[in-house]
Amino acid sequence: MQNDLNIILNPSSVAVIGASNKEGNIGSEIMKNLVRDGFTGKIYPINLKETEVHGVKCYKSVEAVEGAIDLAVIVVNAAIVPAMMEECGKKKIKGAVIISAGFKELGAEGAALEKQVYDIAKKYGITFVGPNCLGELNTNPKIRLNAAFAPVPPVPGVIGFASQSGALCSGILNVIPTLNVGIRHLVSLGNQADISANDFLEYWKDSDEVEQALLYLESMKNPSRFLKAAKGLTAKKPLIVIKSGKSDAGAKAAASHTGSLASSDVVCQALFDSCGAIREEGLRTIFNTALVFEKCPLPKGKRVGIVSNTGGLGVLSTDMLIEEGLELGKLSDSSVAALKASLPRQASCNNPVDTVASADIATQYGPALETVLKDENIDMVMALYIYLLGEKNDTEILKKLNELKVKYPDKPIIGVFMTKEDFGERVKKEVAKNDVAYFSYFEEAVWGLKRLYERATYLNNLKIKPPVISVKNSAAKAIIKDAKARFIKDAKCNNTLTTFESLEIFKCYGLPVPEYALIKTEADLDKYIATTGYPAVLKISSFSLSHKTDVGGVALNIMNKEQLHSEYRAMIERIEKLGEKKNLEGIVLMRQVKGAREFVAGVTSHEDVHMLMFGLGGIFIEAINEVKFIALPLDTNGSEKLLSGKRINKLLDKVRDNAAIDKTKLREIFYKIDCLISDFAEISELDLNPIMADKQGNLFAVDARIALK
Repeated sequence: MQNDLNIILNPSSVAVIGASNKEGNIGSEIMKNLVRDGFTGKIYPINLKETEVHGVKCYKSVEAVEGAIDLAVIVVNAAIVPAMMEECGKKKIKGAVIISAGFKELGAEGAALEKQVYDIAKKYGITFVGPNCLGELNTNPKIRLNAAFAPVPPVPGVIGFASQSGALCSGILNVIPTLNVGIRHLVSLGNQADISANDFLEYWKDSDEVEQALLYLESMKNPSRFLKAAKGLTAKKPLIVIKSGKSDAGAKAAASHTGSLASSDVVCQALFDSCGAIREEGLRTIFNTALVFEKCPLPKGKRVGIVSNTGGLGVLSTDMLIEEGLELGKLSDSSVAALKASLPRQASCNNPVDTVASADIATQYGPALETVLKDENIDMVMALYIYLLGEKNDTEILKKLNELKVKYPDKPIIGVFMTKEDFGERVKKEVAKNDVAYFSYFEEAVWGLKRLYERATYLNNLKIKPPVISVKNSAAKAIIKDAKARFIKDAKCNNTLTTFESLEIFKCYGLPVPEYALIKTEADLDKYIATTGYPAVLKISSFSLSHKTDVGGVALNIMNKEQLHSEYRAMIERIEKLGEKKNLEGIVLMRQVKGAREFVAGVTSHEDVHMLMFGLGGIFIEAINEVKFIALPLDTNGSEKLLSGKRINKLLDKVRDNAAIDKTKLREIFYKIDCLISDFAEISELDLNPIMADKQGNLFAVDARIALK
């Protein structure tokens, strides 16, 4: 794949099919950009009627070009794109960017035309971007390729950006001069008929030119490939994503825009969490995060030091960083003493440090910053400044931050300057080389520190190997083999294992289930009640009925022998009335677990990706909606994400007279489920619902359900 994208991003010659001299024409704008930005290769405009386009010799067809052509940029009516692709194939052109619109985004007829273009491309071995896109660019000074029709030239940098919205690419180029970051590769993906975001993730992973990858997605193409590609990239460099279509209305808008149904947002979030992608909600935040990653090292911990010239801003920052899971570092006694010795008497010398507005930059504010920065109890520093006194104090502080960054390169420093609106322009004039991330609002700085800590945590967790799970795989194989044979024989079975079969598989994989037994006859009750004890539960195990409560197939709070036999007989009678006795495997007798805390775990599948879910259970599960999904296979980052819910963590801790739940054992449950899915990819759904926690903090899956594809 890398050779194909090299043709796209690093061509030595480009043909613009549909080049034009007409002002405002897309073919004209692309030619103008190629010439203006100084493409280092050869440019071949293709137009039947022109002899010269923007000062470059024009050709009537690609066949008329004497030399070889690496890349074709196609800007013609959609109906003749197939013919142009045929010409490109015969000319042995191996790369194309199809700007033309009018394909699957318009419906079935357009989709058929797009399929025709794809088939022609594959016949000739052409790799292409689009159709229905803005184009692409590469700011490498050795290439200087601008094969897009955006009016504003790009700012060179180290970001690789791929977007499903072409107009968004143009908007980004419009505003990026104000964002203090730059672009190396920018690609408008369009309909992704051939090249998708996944291809660029694979390419950027090993690219020395791109230091971080940014994506704007409206739909997810091939989730399992995205997961693999993204994990490969995030092990080396950051991946920051915006995914639209989060709301129902947004998903419909995305579908009409790209011709693809927007993927479930839950699935996308699970994929992002699994691969370490950082999801941002807007364009401002995605580039703020990119700026922080470009300018800051990763921290060793989450302890933040704050230096401000006003108390209020320091307190607001403290509140937010605590809310976002960071910590306010406790300054050492020696640091506090040094601050007291140098700062005005009315200053606050504990973290957050308030130097007061009158503090001198050279002798007080600057030294205070260094004292906090070098403190061994501080991992990251925020320098806050509100313009009050001294017109050039803001740029002087930024100069000091740059000095400190060189002196202490292992600790992130972020500045916040609530100052005059011309600050950015003055920085360019007065600060020789700024290498510090700074913002106008403290919220942006706190968010940046949080993202740095999340990235550092992700990389650290990659070093922790998951536990080795020991299972009785052969017994589980036999159960699933028998179940498959039954499904083939009887379609009424709905591909769902019985409750007893599901429990037996859980037991094979060491998942915690209460004591249970399969009751075939009423006499078995007295035989097995000694194993389960009271209180007890009865539940049907049927080859055809998977929803037990709907048919009266569950009896709870059985306290004695008389009640046990009575409930059993009543349950059998209900099953007989339904005409389901012949499909009854038996009745499961189980010890009833008493506990106030209920959780839920399970697995669902989307295309070829399995997702593990964990969250709060009980009757309010939908209303509370405290559940997390993670794509499998599971690693340390994934298991930690499953436990990251705030409400979940409160219930996992000691609650009144209920003991704390051992999170290590809970993680083992996740890995055992992952092992089960790894062994049996044909499992489409799996439920441990509910998982009950008793007063001692022990966990038990009191019901089990497994469905196969």
